[in-house]
Amino acid sequence: MDELTLTASYGYLDADFEEFLDTQTCDGRNLFGGLTEDVSACRDVAASPKHTCSVALEYMLPGVTVGELSARVDYHWQAESAFAVRGGWAGRDAFELVGASLQWAGIPLGSGELRALLWGRNLADEEYFGHAMSFGVFQLATFGEPRSYGIDLAWEF
Repeated sequence: MDELTLTASYGYLDADFEEFLDTQTCDGRNLFGGLTEDVSACRDVAASPKHTCSVALEYMLPGVTVGELSARVDYHWQAESAFAVRGGWAGRDAFELVGASLQWAGIPLGSGELRALLWGRNLADEEYFGHAMSFGVFQLATFGEPRSYGIDLAWEF
C-alpha cells in the first residue's frame, strides 16, 4: 500500500558523568575552603531522558484531482529527565503527546502553489513541564504547549 507511510523511532541514552567535582556532597552537605568531591554517582545529566520514542502514520488519500491530500497522526513519548545536574525539584516526569494533521498541498495558484494544513497538537491536553529551575526556596517552571489547533496557509512561488 504505497499511500500509507509508517515512521517510528526509538532513542536510548545512557548519559552519566565520568567525574563531577562539586562543592556540595551527595547528601547535601556543603564543602568549604575550596574542597570538592566527586559526586558523579548522584548527579543527573540535564535534559537527557533515558528513553524516547515516536510513531507517525501518514496516509495519502488517492483520487484527489488537484494537489495532494494527506492525513497524519503522530505520537511521542519521553521518559523522565532532570533540568538541573543536582536534580531535586527541577525535573520532568515522563510525558506523551499526540498530534494530527490534514494537509492539502500542491494546489496551483497563479505562478505558484498553495498548501493548507489543518493541525492539532497535544490532543490529549497532557500537562508537562517545558523547563524548570530551582533557586533554593524559589522554583520557576514553564509548562509545555497545551492542546492547540491551527491552520497554516503557505503560497510557494
